Amino acid sequence: MKIRVALVLAFSLLTAALRAEKISLVGATVINPADGKVLPNATIVINGDKIERVSMGKQDAATLGKQVSCVGKFILPGYIDTHVHFFQSADLF
Repeated sequence: MKIRVALVLAFSLLTAALRAEKISLVGATVINPADGKVLPNATIVINGDKIERVSMGKQDAATLGKQVSCVGKFILPGYIDTHVHFFQSADLF
């Protein structure tokens, strides 16, 4: 029984580590509305659920993990979808 528990625990730790994939958003224009800075050709490296770094220019491909091309795209922090219908009723359709 102890071996089964240990195997289940080890497997769950392994799958958690595999889920923490490093993803890089490459070539985007990053806009920081707090200070008005615009970073063209930026790379955002995300490791698991944390932003590891934001940098400009060419990066070493070996440190980027899975790369997503964002050339021609803009990235801005803090947007959320606030679209709701509080008082919509079924007879409107």
